[in-house]
Amino acid sequence: MKKLLLILSAIIGIFFFYSCERDSDNTDLKPINKSISFQNIKNYVGDSYIKVNGYILLKDYKLIESNETYYENNLIHNYVYLSKDSIKYIKLQTSNNIVFACEYHYGDMYALNTNVDNVLSVYRNLSNEANTLFSGYSYTGNLDESSFSNHQDLIEVFDSVKYNMNWCDEKWEENSIRKAKVTYFNEEYFLPVPPYPINHVAVEYWDYSFSPYINLKTLAKK
Repeated sequence: MKKLLLILSAIIGIFFFYSCERDSDNTDLKPINKSISFQNIKNYVGDSYIKVNGYILLKDYKLIESNETYYENNLIHNYVYLSKDSIKYIKLQTSNNIVFACEYHYGDMYALNTNVDNVLSVYRNLSNEANTLFSGYSYTGNLDESSFSNHQDLIEVFDSVKYNMNWCDEKWEENSIRKAKVTYFNEEYFLPVPPYPINHVAVEYWDYSFSPYINLKTLAKK
């Protein structure tokens, strides 16, 4: 009887070992890239909410808010996700289960962020990436009271005054239908609601062809 129990235990152990080995080969368990890029944000727009929600949750974000709004009887869903470290959040807007707008915000959401260089670096990297992705779009840029017609001129000024500037933003737009935007502002100059921290970066991308606003945008173009 004891021998039988030992043999049975050995069989169970072998089965458990191979079961664990198969689980470890599951590609779903491999580490994923949790960094953010403008390409990520652009890819979310036009995709289904179910898929995008899954991508975001895998990056260690959690859903903290959801609500509904209407535009001319069209239902729009809004979702906000906060990162595990509470220094990033993502907002989605959807219509008919398709994401038509995505925002990415960087900066400590609940305390003042004193890492100025890091935040400014995030702005510069995302701004340069956006300028490459949307090179065929029309461009407008502003830094404090100055306006710019191209990205490179703005970035040169940005590098020279970044520790003394109040805000800047850059927009890339295609036919009033697709729009990308990168913004930097600090709390001393601009305090929206809810309050964002000092040295805050916001990145936004819209494709109105997936939204109920498309008729309004088409009329505006005409």
